[in-house]
Amino acid sequence: MEEVCVDILVPANYSIPGLAFKRKVIQWHGQLYPQDLVQAQYEYFKLTMGPLPSFVPSNLPGDLQEQQWQCISIEYDDDKLPGHLASPADIFGERSIFFELVAKLVKEVDKWVIVFTPDCNDPEEKGGGNLEVALKKIEESFNTKKGFIMYQTSVL
Repeated sequence: MEEVCVDILVPANYSIPGLAFKRKVIQWHGQLYPQDLVQAQYEYFKLTMGPLPSFVPSNLPGDLQEQQWQCISIEYDDDKLPGHLASPADIFGERSIFFELVAKLVKEVDKWVIVFTPDCNDPEEKGGGNLEVALKKIEESFNTKKGFIMYQTSVL
């Protein structure tokens, strides 16, 4: 299945309700080894906190460039994916669990950034909007094969 890259940026001090991010720990020969990855699971999606993609800040308005962010990368977990979801367009499509997850991540904050690329190439479009516009843009992305960066600077 083709790769889709999704990063959601929310303010660094924001604690996302209902998601328990934990540091992954591996046990080997009776020893516990904490890993760098801080992850959570939401249905069949794996969420990983990580660094901000380097191309993002220069594509944001000045006030958002100065914001301290936490970056959450979202990937689907093949092992937990239901059989009826055969393509990325099904997985990330309208009224999907993915849309529910995006809403959960950004609905309580006044500033956020969504980076969505259906082929993991650099996003071709950027601009402001609200959650409804962002979700429509995700649907369009599978038809146009164009990624985007969308941001909200305050509740619109």
